[in-house]
Amino acid sequence: MINNYKNPVLVILEKENMEKYYATLKKVFGGSNNIPTQFIDLETIKKFVNLDKYTSYNKNAKEATFLNILLGIYCKSGIQPWILAKNLSSECYIGIDVCRENNMSTAGLIQVVGKDGRVLKCKTISVNQNGEKIDTDLLKSIVSQAKELYKSTYNKDLKHIVFHRDGISREDLEKLKEITQSLEIDFEYIEVTKNINRRMAMLEKSQENYNSKDKENKKWITEIGMCFEKENEAYLITTNPSGAMGMARPLRIKKVYGHQSMQNIIEDVYKLSFMHIGSIMKSRLPITTHYADLSSIYSHRDFMPKEIDTNILHFI
Repeated sequence: MINNYKNPVLVILEKENMEKYYATLKKVFGGSNNIPTQFIDLETIKKFVNLDKYTSYNKNAKEATFLNILLGIYCKSGIQPWILAKNLSSECYIGIDVCRENNMSTAGLIQVVGKDGRVLKCKTISVNQNGEKIDTDLLKSIVSQAKELYKSTYNKDLKHIVFHRDGISREDLEKLKEITQSLEIDFEYIEVTKNINRRMAMLEKSQENYNSKDKENKKWITEIGMCFEKENEAYLITTNPSGAMGMARPLRIKKVYGHQSMQNIIEDVYKLSFMHIGSIMKSRLPITTHYADLSSIYSHRDFMPKEIDTNILHFI
């Protein structure tokens, strides 16, 4: 029966059984049969049902729980719940990441095609890669498919792609130059690094604070959207800091190749961090690298089909 069933499956388990059977069920449904699954802890359902409807906090929590479950189901059904209100600066964005677990590497890719930030294709490749390098034929296939997708979706020829690479890795750059030139496409190569040993803060904007002679007690703040830019490199805060976590860690954004302005590059990364469509909470990372990271991990663990080529997000 499972071979003929392709709709998303909702799996509700107690916490103990969730920990015990999660990986097995993901492999059976997703890895072997291309069926996306949405897991829900039974305790979450109980809390959802028992929340006091007259308490505003509980009402908000109940709505958030319901929306996140619904968004997870949407993503696994190929439904895009929202797009950006304002267009991005380029036509197509391709995120590339490589999962490294147990001394093995697996390529994970997500393509975001169009200025509105919508996800048109999720393509993961579960063949082992040589470290951070990705096979030339595979890269050419990805770029060619992006070109075809853009044409079929927007009825226009694709002229420009922005590649977002998770971390520092430039082995693919020369290959991409050859591939895009043969397809008559311009491109940017941008590194987006999430784990860096940096923090950012600025003086609170008040005349009193600026003029204070007490340097030790000056008020410093850090907030979402704050950015420091210098030449082809920038540091960007994409999350709001909280008392529990302390000062937010910025992303490092570096233009390795291309002619686009840093302002456009930074703004695009920031906008794409709002396009995590599996939750009402925004992502710290742009979905290009965030989804590439998630999809490569899921593919490496055999939670996803060996050859997925759709806009269904198994890994949400």
